[in-house]
Formats: sequence, C-alpha cells, structure tokens
Amino acid sequence: MVTFIEALNKSINNIDFGWNPEPGVAVSNYNIYVGLVPGTLTKLVSNISSNVSNNPENFKKIGYSVNITTVQSALSLLSTFNFANTAFYWAITYVSGGSESSLTNSTVVFVPPVGIMAKTMREDPAINRHLWGFSDDLQQWIKASATLNGALITSASDFYSDNIISKYTYDTSGNMLTALYYKSDMTYSGSPAKLVTYTYNGSNKLTLKAVTDSTVA
Repeated sequence: MVTFIEALNKSINNIDFGWNPEPGVAVSNYNIYVGLVPGTLTKLVSNISSNVSNNPENFKKIGYSVNITTVQSALSLLSTFNFANTAFYWAITYVSGGSESSLTNSTVVFVPPVGIMAKTMREDPAINRHLWGFSDDLQQWIKASATLNGALITSASDFYSDNIISKYTYDTSGNMLTALYYKSDMTYSGSPAKLVTYTYNGSNKLTLKAVTDSTVA
C-alpha cells in the first residue's frame, strides 16, 4: 500500500485525518486501525468513502475525524485516556473488489500526545513539558524548545533530547555486545527501540557496528 494516514489536526477529543487516494487501484472504501503499540492494531472504522474532500483542511485528500470515545471503546481503555495525554499508532487499509489490503503492507503512523501545531504555555496552561514539532523526513514528532532569544533547540541538544533508557550486554572479555535504546515513557512490550550490535575480531578489535530496528522486550 502506497498511501498512508496523516494526522492533520488534533484536540483532546478528536483527531482529523487525511490521506491521498491509493494510486492504481479501484478502491471502494478504506478502514482505519489504531493501537497503543505499532505491532498490535485493532480495526476502528470500516467502510470509509473513497471520495476526496474539497474542504481547505484536507483538500484533495480523503478525510475522516476520529473521536476518542470510539478509540476508548475499541481498545477497552479507561475514559481518562484522551488524545492529549496518550500516544497512539494508526494505519489504513483499502478494500478493492471485495478484498481488503493486508495490514502488514500499511505504513503505521505515530501520533504522540501533543497537538499537531505546537502550543505555548499561554495558549494551554496544561503544557509543562517540551513542545513537539513534526518531522516530514522522519514521519514522526520530535521534541523542541525555544530559547530566550527566539532560537529553536531540537533533540540535537542533549538537554532537550528525548528521555532514553539504554540497556547493554557484554562478553566475558568485557566487550560490549549489544545496546538497546528506547524512550522512557514507552517501555511496554512491543514499543519501538533501536538495537546496536557489535562484532569483534580475534584481537578484540571492533570490526562491525550494526544499528537495526527492534522492540522493547
């Protein structure tokens, strides 16, 4: 599947989504999936029309607004879960000729517990952590903070970087074998992580360092 779901606007109770029509396929309708981890998604909405919108906020895209109560019901969440304080993973599939495309071929999109547009403390007094900005290159949100002089500090600065947990393993010689990195607020099983694997030669010299996608065990 080529196209993927995009979060266009978000409040505590609703997220407005949009996506481009799947090219080269006669699509009759789309389905939306949601989950708390990328590897476990539940079908949330079925039979979404394939007609594109002429509204300014999702012009020429297929649009759909999701309410938090629907998500709470589908995932058996407490009523205290909302879009402002919970990270969710989303994906779409299409139906063509009566058959649904495979969910494993869909791009899973991470929508963190923040607004699509960064808010200031004055706009939202509930904000007490770093702002987030959306990276088109990474297709995910990254933390950001403004300085007194107006410059923008991103995760490239250690002080403003994400809170990360690091786990290491070693061989009998004390050489590091693996390093597993994941966010400290996403520690549940299946959460995304990065695994670094080190390979040494007979003289205990590092010969290979491999970085791969992984999950929290």
